Amino acid sequence: MAVTNFIPTIWEARLLEKFHERSVAELITTAPTKIEGNKIVFNKVSDIALNDYEGTVNFEDLTTSKVELPMDVKKYWAFKVDDVDAVQSAGNLIDPHVSEAGYGLQEATDKLILDEALKTSNTVTAEKVYDAIVKANTVLNKNKVSKAD
Repeated sequence: MAVTNFIPTIWEARLLEKFHERSVAELITTAPTKIEGNKIVFNKVSDIALNDYEGTVNFEDLTTSKVELPMDVKKYWAFKVDDVDAVQSAGNLIDPHVSEAGYGLQEATDKLILDEALKTSNTVTAEKVYDAIVKANTVLNKNKVSKAD
């Protein structure tokens, strides 16, 4: 097996591209601040008061709170090739397989995230999904959840 020209970033970039093209969960979740071992860490920013200006400005201290989520689900995909150089140079062999792997990864990730999100709402049915999204948006707006990220 020839591995002198193996470029792992080509494979990873193609997988991630296919994953990002299809992921619903990625659109409705926030990217983590960092990953520490087997947990994902988010830093939640503090609220900042909006004050009426009356000639002076009062400055607030900024704070963040740490939210940690365990990464306890592990998935992978793999395939074997006899000649890495030949496969890398023949993109039409890589892309269909990586596309399928990206689709499988996206589907498994979306299912896991959406199943977890819906555990708290057993009343959501296919007929009521739109209503649930509207209600969720209303709750998020009332709680002034940031629309960015």
